[in-house]
Formats: sequence, structure tokens, C-alpha cells
Amino acid sequence: RGLGWLEKSGADPEKVLVIGDLLHDSELAFIMGADCVLIASGHQGKPELLTSGRRVYDDLEQMLEDLKHD
Repeated sequence: RGLGWLEKSGADPEKVLVIGDLLHDSELAFIMGADCVLIASGHQGKPELLTSGRRVYDDLEQMLEDLKHD
């Protein structure tokens, strides 16, 4: 779905941010050529998500606060 959306939207993958709660979301972002952050309050725990090498947040509020400063 992500690749289909990217193709239909015409979005620049380098300007896309995938927000997910699974290692699969990180893999999809890699295939899309997009950046990714992961939220540990979902399906997989923080220790698992950290293995992706992506930024991992405890919850959406923490992510939003951090992204304000980027």
C-alpha cells in the first residue's frame, strides 16, 4: 500500500515520514526511500524497535515534541 500511495501521490520519498509501530514499517520506509520513526506504544516493544536503527519514541506526544525541534 505504501508503495502504491507513493506512486499515486507523486510525493518525493525524501520528504515522506513513515510513522509506525512495527519493524515492518521501518522495512517499508526503507523500500520507499523514506524516513521513519517508530512508536513503542503499539504492537512491538521498544527493545525490538530499537534494533531497526530508527528513532523510537515511547508515545506520539514524545515524537511530536521532538519533531518540533528538528
